Amino acid sequence: MRIAAKVMAGALLAGAFVAAPAGAQINYSTTGQFTTSPAVVGCNSAVPALVATCTGGGFTLTFTGTDVNPINYANGSAAFLGNFLLTPTTGGVVNVPNGAVIFNLAINQVLPTGGTGNAVGSFTGTVSFDGSNGFSSLVFSPNQVVNINGTTYTLIFDSGPLVNYNGIKISLDVNQPTSVKAIVATPEPASLGLLATGLVGLFGLVDQPRAVLAAVRRHRQRQQDRRIGRHRQCRHERLGDAQRDRVPMAGDRVVEESQDEVVLPEAERERDSEGRDRDDQARPKLVEVLDDRQPVLVADGPNPCHLIRC
Repeated sequence: MRIAAKVMAGALLAGAFVAAPAGAQINYSTTGQFTTSPAVVGCNSAVPALVATCTGGGFTLTFTGTDVNPINYANGSAAFLGNFLLTPTTGGVVNVPNGAVIFNLAINQVLPTGGTGNAVGSFTGTVSFDGSNGFSSLVFSPNQVVNINGTTYTLIFDSGPLVNYNGIKISLDVNQPTSVKAIVATPEPASLGLLATGLVGLFGLVDQPRAVLAAVRRHRQRQQDRRIGRHRQCRHERLGDAQRDRVPMAGDRVVEESQDEVVLPEAERERDSEGRDRDDQARPKLVEVLDDRQPVLVADGPNPCHLIRC
């Protein structure tokens, strides 16, 4: 019974996992934060903000995050995290060494679970503008994967035969901001169900719910009721009609007079013995009848009354 209880509780636990929505839904908002080392006025944010700016060297780099999307993202889709816009103010040439300007892209997840993750990295490259022509080799190189409670955001880095960097290239184009996107993925409900059954199989159950224990008790009661029913059936088959009317069964109301109670035990033993004799005599006769005919295949199992001593 203890094994049955564990199996039933394991099914409930696995069902709780599988009860998640059929399609994984993901949603979030993003904010950004610039910091410099050494500190540069106009390029330091105290906390991540929806709009963050870094101004210096004749240029302004602006990050604009995103609010919670009205439509949830599906599992495996390319999700928009925000964009960078690089614009000249006075122009000139600026070389940005690795580690001088750090940017923190914060992802504030609301679905499928709450949590915050960060893609942090530095900018490296050169930016120039002479009043008419501009050039940018600026690259943002953060950690590519952000994990928030099992949901992953894999940032899409630029790639190609002429790319010799690992990150997102920031263009110098006032009309075309550089988008930051990521492939989002979260465990499917089916995988969660397999995980649940696997955990139950490996570690067992620490605490069985009350509902499971109640179900086990009901199962035990049904088995006991069936055994009592078979017992009563066997007693009726072995007793004659007259004796059956006089012998009280388990749970029956006894209303016989006192003199009947004295006679019943002896009568019951005699009748019970006669019943056994009849059963023993019937078997050889049945075998003799079957031996005179063709072989017969009997599909029925043993009589439960021969297996239970009444």
